[in-house]
Order: sequence, then C-alpha cells, then structure tokens
Amino acid sequence: MSIEMTNTDWAAFRLGDDLAARPGVAGLGFVIFSGAMMVGRLSGDWIQVRVGPAALVRGASVLVLIGALLSLLVASVPVSIVGFLIGGLGTSVLFPQLYDRAAQWPGKPGSGFAAMLVGQRGSAVVTPALIGALANTDALSVGQAMAIVIVPAALALLATTFISRPR
Repeated sequence: MSIEMTNTDWAAFRLGDDLAARPGVAGLGFVIFSGAMMVGRLSGDWIQVRVGPAALVRGASVLVLIGALLSLLVASVPVSIVGFLIGGLGTSVLFPQLYDRAAQWPGKPGSGFAAMLVGQRGSAVVTPALIGALANTDALSVGQAMAIVIVPAALALLATTFISRPR
C-alpha cells in the first residue's frame, strides 16, 4: 500500500518541487504512474497464469525498484517520468496479490482481510505524514523522502517471494 500511495500522492511534487517541471508536466508523473497501473491491472491475471504468483510478485518488485531508482534518484524529468511508468507497471499487481493472499489466510474466515485492512489504513495515515516530514527538512528532497519509503518496502516484498510457504 505504501508503494502505491507514495507514488500517486507525491509524483507531481517530485517532478515540480525537485525537478522544477512546469505544472502540466509535473502532473504527468501521476497520470503516467496511474495509467501504467491500469495497464498492469488489466494484464496481471494473464501474466500470473503464465508465470505463477511468486514470479509475478518477484518481477513486480524488481520493476518497482527500477522505477523508484529512475523516478526518484535521477535528476531528469524525462527519466523520472519513465521511472514512474516502470514503477506503475510493477506496482499494479501488488495490491491484487495482497487481496489474494488475504483471502487465503488460514484461520477464521475474514481474518486475513481484517489484518490487511488494518495495515492498509495504518499505512494510509502514516505514509503521507512520514514523507511530508522527511521532505520538509533541508536534508532531503521529495524524491529522496519517497525513496526512503519505497525502496525498503520493495526490497522487503522481494524478499518475501523467496520464502517458501506450504500450500
């Protein structure tokens, strides 16, 4: 959730505040990221059938990392926009996979969804405040603050794809 929220909430600030893009161009960060997520969500099931859920999440995590490195740490508007495109494609399948995993959670029916929603709501409150606080310092740019959230989250997600779970 933090990965998706961070990009949709802060992409325009990254391009406008950090890279001095004009307002119309700065808004492209959000549009490109969201458009790539739409394409990925529409094709994610097709890809999952062919590669399996673990490989899908592993590949998506790699795309999120590549997208974050390009969009958040390279000081170029065109490169950042390409990074948001790549990151949007990777991010697109993560939330649907989270729902699928919650549905398969052992125990009482609905307990997986309850845990997921608590995490989702908590992330929705904490993530924007954290990035805003970090970016409001003289030490970090908006992109660096975003990277502090996205990169560890994507690395943690990637690590989970290597943990075997009995089915």
